[in-house]
Amino acid sequence: VIGVAGFQLGYNITVFNTLASVVSRTFQWTKEEEISYTSWLQALNPMGAAMSCILSGILIDKVGRRNSMLIGNCILVIGCSLCAIKIISVMLLGRLIVGFTSGLYSTLGPLWIKEISPVELSGHFTTYFTIFLRCGILGAYIVGIWLPITDQEVFVENNYWRFMIAFPLS
Repeated sequence: VIGVAGFQLGYNITVFNTLASVVSRTFQWTKEEEISYTSWLQALNPMGAAMSCILSGILIDKVGRRNSMLIGNCILVIGCSLCAIKIISVMLLGRLIVGFTSGLYSTLGPLWIKEISPVELSGHFTTYFTIFLRCGILGAYIVGIWLPITDQEVFVENNYWRFMIAFPLS
């Protein structure tokens, strides 16, 4: 179950790489706005993760591993929900919040796996987090396969981009 946190981490890091042009088209940005906003949308996730990594040890020690995971999941729901709103400032905030959960998961996941694994197998089990992380990256690209290459109007109209952003909530 904790490996799913690795999947969410990988997926959320990658999802805006596949969505950049479609989100730009949805918001009808100029080329300059597209460069600026997509850069921010992609950069805020690792920025939130860096902040969270600093604070996650304190949170884990105060409320425990299980409660930290539950808190992270609640924060992820809020962040993904904000990212699906078609207001750029709200999306930017949502990406920062999703990044915060990414940092929490990247600290908590391997720690929790190592602690619950038998000592003789802890190295083996710890790799599962990394495997799930890579599967999350791959998952974001796989979900992006259905993005239209030429006619993006249909994609913009049917709001598939919102599904891609909210996918980790399923």
